[in-house]
Amino acid sequence: MDDYRYVTELWHRIAMAKASDAPAVKKAADDAAKAAAQILCQIGWTFQALASSERTPPPHPSTLRRWRWAIASEIQKLPVLVGDSVKLGLPVSPFDFPYAEPPKEAEKFGPELLPPSDFEATMKPWHVEAWNGKGKGELDPGEHHRGKQSVRIDNPAASGNQAVTILVWPTWGGGGLKMNLEGDHAYEFSAWAKWKDRSTPPSMRLSLPDRAARATREGADPPTADGWRRIWTRAELAFPAAVGYLGAWVQGPGIVWVDDLSLREVIPPPLGLALDQSDYDGQDKVGVATVSVPKRATPAQIRFTLSKAGGDVVGQLTAPFDAQTAVGEPARAGQSEILLLSPVRLNRCQFVFSPAALGPGRYEAKVELLDGQGTAQASKSLALQRVAAQ
Repeated sequence: MDDYRYVTELWHRIAMAKASDAPAVKKAADDAAKAAAQILCQIGWTFQALASSERTPPPHPSTLRRWRWAIASEIQKLPVLVGDSVKLGLPVSPFDFPYAEPPKEAEKFGPELLPPSDFEATMKPWHVEAWNGKGKGELDPGEHHRGKQSVRIDNPAASGNQAVTILVWPTWGGGGLKMNLEGDHAYEFSAWAKWKDRSTPPSMRLSLPDRAARATREGADPPTADGWRRIWTRAELAFPAAVGYLGAWVQGPGIVWVDDLSLREVIPPPLGLALDQSDYDGQDKVGVATVSVPKRATPAQIRFTLSKAGGDVVGQLTAPFDAQTAVGEPARAGQSEILLLSPVRLNRCQFVFSPAALGPGRYEAKVELLDGQGTAQASKSLALQRVAAQ
């Protein structure tokens, strides 16, 4: 609430200063508007994403502290003038600024696990079942994603919102589905879909035994020019499990076309590295680098290195991948103390370092997975900087 009040006060002063006849005041207003926009555009939307699986931590407290100081500094540079800033058309809402987009890594997938499911010749092994209501489905050459036809599912308008019709490949009724998925692996079940006389897409159902899915996510890619969208569900398995059924679930009235179904393993990156923030100052006593490694990976050691950009190492810690206790490396002259916090296996662990011990400048945090001979199997680096305290 206080942050919003500070930003609102700044925009009010900018609006009044822009309306001034004094060139110096107008220039100060332009400079303040640019500074404020630069800060506000760094705020990401994902820490308040609607889907809980897509949420990320909010900005680091130190980052918020620096933003607040910058906003307060811009307020002090502008005079207090009286007037109605809203009528002058300046931003008054957080939604007037673009949100920062999180970085996206290129995804990799394993081979296709489904038989051909593009419906070019037949619907088998899929078929349409009305689980509630009088919906029906059939092959439709009038709509298709890539080939010549798709499956059209039609729930009549009179069926109501509880009508459920599903394009399904089941284990029952001669469906013949026999599929086992591996534990500690993630899978994506997807289809291309288009719909009419309804506002929501179908949902992709990957039926698994109770508690087999450690985590699940659902999503939809942006639509193509002709209205098709790729929709998907992902599941990370806690243990090996047999699939009960695969289905595109259509609930409520309307028409849905489904085409090009796919089930593939999502291949995780060999190594993940994230910093709690990218800029540290003298008031930051602790920096945290979080490392994630796929559960199936079995390196012999893990090594974390903190170095000047393109220069000398200022801190390094190597630990066995199967660590029994926390490991620490004391600070040497001109270096940073590093502490490794982790469970027994280092599939997800945190390296804690002391940014206050570093001199201002640019640095690099690097993590490596080592084999028994000390050769790096995978590595990842991130840039950070130690800034002067304001």
